[in-house]
Amino acid sequence: MNRQTALLRAFSVLLLLIAVVTAAGCVHQGQNESGSVSDDGVIPFSEDFSIVIGGESFHPKFKNCPAQEHAVVIYDCEYKVEGSPAVYVVLDEPGRTVIGFNPEYDGKELAYNVFALSDEAGFRCPVPYNGFVLTVPSDKIEGLRIRKGQLAKTEGSYQFPMRESLQGGSFYPSNDYSSALERRIDLMNPRLSFQNETEPDSTNRIYYYTSDYEGAFRKLPEECVVVSLERVTNKSSRITAITRGDHTENGEEALVFRGLYNMTYAEATLKAGDKLFLNKLDRVSSLSDVPAVYLSETLYKIQSDAVNAPETGKDGVYVFNNSFASLSVPKSASGQRDIVVIDDIVVSVGEKDRQAMIPVNGGIVLSFTGDMASQAEKVKVGDPAETVQLDTSGISGNRVRIGGKLFTFEKTDEIRAPEGVSVLYTPLYGETTGSNAYGMEIAVSSGIVTDVVAGKGNLAIPRD
Repeated sequence: MNRQTALLRAFSVLLLLIAVVTAAGCVHQGQNESGSVSDDGVIPFSEDFSIVIGGESFHPKFKNCPAQEHAVVIYDCEYKVEGSPAVYVVLDEPGRTVIGFNPEYDGKELAYNVFALSDEAGFRCPVPYNGFVLTVPSDKIEGLRIRKGQLAKTEGSYQFPMRESLQGGSFYPSNDYSSALERRIDLMNPRLSFQNETEPDSTNRIYYYTSDYEGAFRKLPEECVVVSLERVTNKSSRITAITRGDHTENGEEALVFRGLYNMTYAEATLKAGDKLFLNKLDRVSSLSDVPAVYLSETLYKIQSDAVNAPETGKDGVYVFNNSFASLSVPKSASGQRDIVVIDDIVVSVGEKDRQAMIPVNGGIVLSFTGDMASQAEKVKVGDPAETVQLDTSGISGNRVRIGGKLFTFEKTDEIRAPEGVSVLYTPLYGETTGSNAYGMEIAVSSGIVTDVVAGKGNLAIPRD
């Protein structure tokens, strides 16, 4: 082999290596939505998902990786650089444009608002926790007149998950990308030990401490990022310091960022001197960031489908108010024990497997079913009960739904007088209504109409 031939072969090998490196440019930064990873670590974005803006549809080919020639690449909060969370996408490829999208709900459908748009080299686009960022070849958007504030729609069966709701308390920094950087406050002035946080994502939370908080839980479970604040107005504070530590000081107002992503977010997007706006703090609980009931010093999480559920077959805690279709809670095939709560006080702890009547005016029933039924045995009449992020208001006034019709009652457990007044009788009143014969009475037992009597009176009141 002469020297020229050897050089040609070496050059061919070099070209092959370059091609392999280029093909593997999208390295694995975490599994894709389907959980599949190709053998070479490349994660194509194969979901049925496109963005429609300016009359054109853009389908991402890759996710959370460097730009790939003429392909559209999409980034979300799972984006990582060298194994660490990356809160910004840096536009370092010539001939490409970055577009940031933040979710916007108009009450009818979900759309995405363009909050960032740039083709400037080195531009840093924040990646929203709920939204996403696209980088596209600039020639693909020429003439589309895309602008900041423009709304885009999505097509396809896949939808990006809403990773956190901003309907409760939240904060955002005062800068050009405040909408994209808005984050939820999970707990304010915690009342329970961090050891009670057993949810899968419980170590990735944001806490808010007011200056007058003197609870025991300024001591944090591990190192966190502590953003010290100084109150400016009733809705805003200024950042005085950003430090890493395992506690906050007494008398200190602070936001605490727990978990690797949140810590990275705080250190990358916030700085001393920035102003933060705090929203709807009255909606932030000190007990739980999900629907729950705090009863006998125990926090019970309530699933979204466990409020006024038609069936209670699964083990758990169910909540019923007078919006439920029946006067009593359903019978659980796995066993149950029901607790009646009125004005945040336990007024009744039911017998095992006996269905409770639902209070007609402002109260609720907590039905402990299956393996959870034994938990109700330690609850006592008179114990306080506190609901968290649960709408237990039910139907206002004394109203009951029977056979699809809503009946309104002017009185409860009182003598039926004068004429024309409707009265609702419960077992608390006695064994019978004691009424005269001038009227109609309907008996309901276990949510089923068992008797309808007119012109008789003094009907027996079912015990259930």
